[in-house]
Amino acid sequence: MADTPSDMMKAASFDRFGGPEVLRIVARRRPRAKAGEVVVRVDATTVNGGEIAQRRGKLQWIVRTALPAHPGIDLAGEIVGTGPGVTGLHVGDRVWGTVDERGPVGTAAEYVAVPAVRLARMPEAWTPQDAVSLVAGGATALIGLRDKARLQPGERVLVRGAAGG
Repeated sequence: MADTPSDMMKAASFDRFGGPEVLRIVARRRPRAKAGEVVVRVDATTVNGGEIAQRRGKLQWIVRTALPAHPGIDLAGEIVGTGPGVTGLHVGDRVWGTVDERGPVGTAAEYVAVPAVRLARMPEAWTPQDAVSLVAGGATALIGLRDKARLQPGERVLVRGAAGG
């Protein structure tokens, strides 16, 4: 059966390692939700330092990137489809979260299928850009301050640089 235009979407991709010039916009089949997944129309994504290093091929000793690869792990958007077994999230919900950075799917795409457990509802007052900017950076800050530094209520901390996650 031939794909129709509504079955297709645009996504970022690279088929060799290098700088930004290796990125291409490609047509890919629009994802369908499997059990436990939702399909999100991506309204915002990010580019993190680790993703830049991965695209340059500098993380091959840690993460064996299969080519072609599809960049992006953070996302904010709206649910447009749900798979069997998904509870608590519905079509029309605005969500934010991540995909598995070792997986074959990237969030620099019009649509992405995501395990529902990797998403949360976006606060009403937030824009997709607000939400997606906090995914990696917010998690890094939370882990660093709460789990590693064990910062307690009333303590103060000096953040030097504050140039990223």
